[in-house]
Amino acid sequence: MKKNLLFIIAMLTLLTSSASAEDGITLTCDSIVLRGNNIAELTQYIGIHLSNYTDADISTRLYLLANNHTDGSRTVCIDTLVDVQAHFHRILDLYCPLPEGDLTLTLATDTEGTQTLGSVSVSIEPFRKLNLSASFSLDMLNELDGENVLYGSHIRGWVLVQNHDVDYYSDHSGTLDEGIVLLLEDCDTGERLFTQHVAYMLWATDKREANFCYDAVFRDGARYALKAAYSTAHGLEVFDSLCFTTISGTNTYWTVDGVVLPLPEGDDQRLLVPEEAIAVDLRGQYLFNTIFSVDASQANPNCLYYLDLLDNVPAGLDDSHNLVRGLEATNIKLTENHDYFCPLAFHAHFISYLMTPSYDNADDELRGRGYSETIVLPFQPSHVSLYDINGDTEMLHADMLKVLRYDGTYGDSISVYPLSTPRLMLPYVPYILGVYIGSSLLFIGEGTDVPMTGEAVVRGSDFNLVGTTVGQELAAGAYLYDTATNSFFLNQDTTWVAPFHAYMDSDFCNDYNELYIADSAWGNGGKPGDASAIKETDVSHLQSLTSQSCCDLSGRRIVTPSTSYLSSLKKGIYIMGGRKIVVK
Repeated sequence: MKKNLLFIIAMLTLLTSSASAEDGITLTCDSIVLRGNNIAELTQYIGIHLSNYTDADISTRLYLLANNHTDGSRTVCIDTLVDVQAHFHRILDLYCPLPEGDLTLTLATDTEGTQTLGSVSVSIEPFRKLNLSASFSLDMLNELDGENVLYGSHIRGWVLVQNHDVDYYSDHSGTLDEGIVLLLEDCDTGERLFTQHVAYMLWATDKREANFCYDAVFRDGARYALKAAYSTAHGLEVFDSLCFTTISGTNTYWTVDGVVLPLPEGDDQRLLVPEEAIAVDLRGQYLFNTIFSVDASQANPNCLYYLDLLDNVPAGLDDSHNLVRGLEATNIKLTENHDYFCPLAFHAHFISYLMTPSYDNADDELRGRGYSETIVLPFQPSHVSLYDINGDTEMLHADMLKVLRYDGTYGDSISVYPLSTPRLMLPYVPYILGVYIGSSLLFIGEGTDVPMTGEAVVRGSDFNLVGTTVGQELAAGAYLYDTATNSFFLNQDTTWVAPFHAYMDSDFCNDYNELYIADSAWGNGGKPGDASAIKETDVSHLQSLTSQSCCDLSGRRIVTPSTSYLSSLKKGIYIMGGRKIVVK
């Protein structure tokens, strides 16, 4: 149950009243539940629990009357037709604004309130603007001379709405103008360009995120405004906004530190992509009726290149350079140890990320113990493949890979839970990855949306697991992941966190020098591979596996084994039929 959630629950003594023209057929109101704003002109949730204890179905019209003790008025707030089957219970979920004042809400079958089923008292405060806030993020947005400036002709973005007040409800009518909505308006003409729904309800202290796009061309030099608003009985109340000016024809690139700079103009219209560029916007003046080439030889291999849909691809670029045309990308390939930044969301037909875990020592490999590391992906994988040194690819068996999601910190241990499949990994969320074999992992997303680079944080009670796709330097005091001990240790000096990795940030002072992952996550030994997936099995009992393929720990296929062949295997650990076995 959410903090500061306001519940007004009135359990009513079973009151009976004729609810049908037939004598002896009665409808009973078991309870009326009010939950939500208690603010005039804001929609209020009202739950009514009805029971029909008779032998006949009941159909009747119900009225919810607000008797106002402040001014003596009576208002019909709800007028609805209800059917309740014989010997059946039904809950009505109703939504409506209530008048200001000290009210007695009466449920009746007539507008005068003479045939009453139940009542409840409630105090409704005068209308006031709710304490909500919104944070906006736009692709290609930069600050120029104190102005927010949008580079490019299309817009994609992200909004985070947080409720610092009481619960908010709309009437669930299903229209875009109901609930909490995002508006894009032209400040010069007053025209509303789009409205996007964010949430129908938002609990107190809760927050909600939403992505949005406006796939149209902006006027050069025009002013626009993003507004967040919530619906009331008299219309939309705007509670936060972001104004920006659009500038087209500006070719820019993004640096690791987030600075947006203009691309240098090369000789003979040959654009040099700087080494520090991690995303490049080539839309605009260079491409309009102009032939030029791009030199990306020194650029970051994870750098993204944006073109408008109708632009010609300049010489020097193709799909091997992570090219995004319009809002689509054919083939995006990312590798570890290089920075990644996505200022403009897009749809990728194929995107991959390659990482190569390695064993810390030979004893781990001999015992079948694996390697673990933190990981932050910029997309949701559809599947994961194993890639060995010989270039062969095999699908991962269930015991070869484990993905852990941070779930909080208790004492000196970290609470985690394993995901049932890597497909559940969300973009820009840090995870702890356990690999039971010494090969590369290829995370693949097919036909997936790639969101803008966002804040990668999984929040806990005392610690936050914070991830990043851009390398960064951390001061002393952060908890860094140690692959040798599979734990987080307190860093005593400035250190570097590589791209696509994560660390822990403490919200409170503590005396812990190291935070251990719960033993049950990896197995009794505290490392991937120490769990029960490895079983010591005598080869004389392996007849059932003779039709299965046999691989060593690096994923190389040996042969299709036979019983006699199994008896001749050297001592060690092998993978057969999706399980690890030990030959002694």
